[in-house]
Amino acid sequence: MGEKDSSGSAEEFGEEGQYLADYELGLENVVGEMGINVALFVLAKRLSAWMAVAPGNDERIGRRRSGKTRQGHRALQTGPIQLAHAAARTKWTYLSALYHRLAASGGKKRAIVAVAHSMVVSAFHMLSRNEPGQDLGAHYFEAQRQHHLVDRLTRRIERLGYRVSLEPAPAV
Repeated sequence: MGEKDSSGSAEEFGEEGQYLADYELGLENVVGEMGINVALFVLAKRLSAWMAVAPGNDERIGRRRSGKTRQGHRALQTGPIQLAHAAARTKWTYLSALYHRLAASGGKKRAIVAVAHSMVVSAFHMLSRNEPGQDLGAHYFEAQRQHHLVDRLTRRIERLGYRVSLEPAPAV
């Protein structure tokens, strides 16, 4: 694969632009490794397992044990992992929000592998449906569980000694 000229976007957007340029270049490399014909894999989980970024599933007698990913081919695995590192450092994106949400409870390395898995699955769907990807946004997880967020913040304010009454704001 030829190198992509990313000088324009990196200078325009500073550090954020450099991460995006690295992301685009890395995505080209990953697609180059897996090929455009994703119909060979049938399912997204088969592609992620082939690229060694599928989460491990080790359960015995009802207890979850270590869920390590398989070893796999180094060139296949490092591409999505490097992309996940770049995506985790972007601002106001779904992948960055996913990384920070998972890193808080499960650790940074596990979160990076989960972001890489998410990227491979979305790349599979983009190629199989022949449509461009759409970022869900940084507030995707908050919007999915908005009532839980409101309840938690209300209880937190009440613990500080305030009385809270909420009413929905009129739509603008």
